[in-house]
This record gives sequence, structure tokens and C-alpha cells, in this order.
Amino acid sequence: MGSSHIDLILDKLTALGQEIRNKLSNIRDLTEKMAVTPILQKGLDIGIKTTLEELVNSGKLTLQVITEIQPLQEPQFNSIWIEHREEIYRFFREALNNVIQHAQPPHGTATQVFVSLEQQGDKCTLVIANDGAILASTYRPKKGGYGTKIMDTIANELLDGVWEISVLPNGEVRVTLSWHLPN
Repeated sequence: MGSSHIDLILDKLTALGQEIRNKLSNIRDLTEKMAVTPILQKGLDIGIKTTLEELVNSGKLTLQVITEIQPLQEPQFNSIWIEHREEIYRFFREALNNVIQHAQPPHGTATQVFVSLEQQGDKCTLVIANDGAILASTYRPKKGGYGTKIMDTIANELLDGVWEISVLPNGEVRVTLSWHLPN
């Protein structure tokens, strides 16, 4: 075997080593970008339940909490779902923050918050509702406010994502997000 043949093999091995390093670097970058919120690693349902418990225990959420949260049949190792789950959790946090900021005393007259998560086939629905009116003195409705824009953006990113807010005659405010799970 000549030295030029050995040099060629070494060059190929060097190039292969560099290619492997580049691929590992790309995987590391992708992993950092797709960091999963630790609370969601066991599922969206666990993340929501844990967040509610933490807010009650910290005293930030003083309303009676009523839940009907069922585990979703979440697709495993699906990068689209991992992103969607993060966004749905963000939506939940935004809606719950609105309850705390606008409906929970002293800002409103709510006594309870209701949170449900359910799945029928591949369609999922998240509901955050409270039973209290918002005090006019503490709330200035803004058409297209920051929270609304966040919720619009999140719903638009989901598969068949739709959200709505409704105020029932009894003063209940209900926020609903529905979407389909990716395959």
C-alpha cells in the first residue's frame, strides 16, 4: 500500500469525523431549541394539574379549583406535538393569568375556576372558566390586546386550532381552545 493510498484513507476518515461532529452539533442545537418544559415531560394533563397545585400552594390562586382533566393520548416522539404541547400550555397559563388578574378578588367576584382537558378521537378541548364577573373599575377591555394576540397566535399554530371567549348571562367567563392532535 502506497503512502498516497493511506493519505486518501486518512483524508476520508477525517472528513467523516468532521461530518459526524457537525451532525452531533446540529442535534445538540435542535435539542436546545426544542427544550421541553420540565413540567410537561409527563404529559400536558400532569403539567396543568401541577401548575394549578403550585399556584394554589403559593397563594397566587385563591379560588376553589374544579378540574376535569383527562390524559391525552399524546403522540410519542413527535416534534410537532412537542411544540404544540408547549403552546397549549402557554395558552393555559395566559387564560389562567387572566382569571387571577381580572376575575379573582379583589379584581372580580369569582369564587371558583374550572379547568377541563378532554379528547374525543384526535380532537382535544381545553376549557378555563370562572364563575365571577369582572369589576368594571379594574378591567378595560382592549380589542386585540396582548393576551388576545398570544391566544390568536397559538390557536393559529395548532392543527385546526380554534379558540373563543364567551361571557354567559350568569357572569361566567369561559375560554375554550380546541385542536386536533398531529399524527
